[in-house]
Amino acid sequence: MKYLVVIMILGYLPLPAQSFQEAIKQYHDGQYELSLKSWNGLLDQGQKGATLYYNLANTYLKLNRYPESILYYKKALRWDPNNKDVQYNLDVARKLAGIENIALPRFFLFVWFEVIALSLASYWWALILSIGLFFFVLNMGPIKKLQLPVWVKYCILALSFIAGACFYFQENFKADPNEFVLMNDHAIHISPDSESEVKLSLKAGECIRKIDKIGEWIKITTIEYDAGWIPESSTKRIQL
Repeated sequence: MKYLVVIMILGYLPLPAQSFQEAIKQYHDGQYELSLKSWNGLLDQGQKGATLYYNLANTYLKLNRYPESILYYKKALRWDPNNKDVQYNLDVARKLAGIENIALPRFFLFVWFEVIALSLASYWWALILSIGLFFFVLNMGPIKKLQLPVWVKYCILALSFIAGACFYFQENFKADPNEFVLMNDHAIHISPDSESEVKLSLKAGECIRKIDKIGEWIKITTIEYDAGWIPESSTKRIQL
């Protein structure tokens, strides 16, 4: 299993060198509780990023705290969606938590678009969009600084549209406020009431989506699209 703490480039934000090296040393020395304290200290300082979340998740995994490790692997993937080490360790954590990895069939065009949209960082899509619109504007109206064939103009416009769609998708992917991780085993009720009928039970570490909220209860769906109600206090939101 790939437990080694590494520094990832994509999604990296500079961390205080001394604190970072101290946390790594504690991790390699097997002092996982101390390492966890050091990582959380960096969080308390307002630090964030794929590197910190990934190392924090690895430390939780070593402490057999699977829901927390899953939470921070998911956060790391928000910063760096294509990182194979993070995805591998997330699958390991889910397996150790007793959660079955289920991949429901999806329309192939949606899959292709998601792969393309997440293949570049959002700022690259923004740059492509800006350059494309710049060249398109230069060929429109009274300006016409560049004389390009019509088909080239429309190719530039299409590329700009794709870049804009990918930028929008990735920014919404990072900021999605409705994805949660269940922090302990819990029953899912058919209504927002602890006395209501239990629909099913979920394991700690399950990823769920919020679709509604009433008071302290949230209505959620699972990856298999089972819907029910659960107290929000039993979950943690995946947010950057």
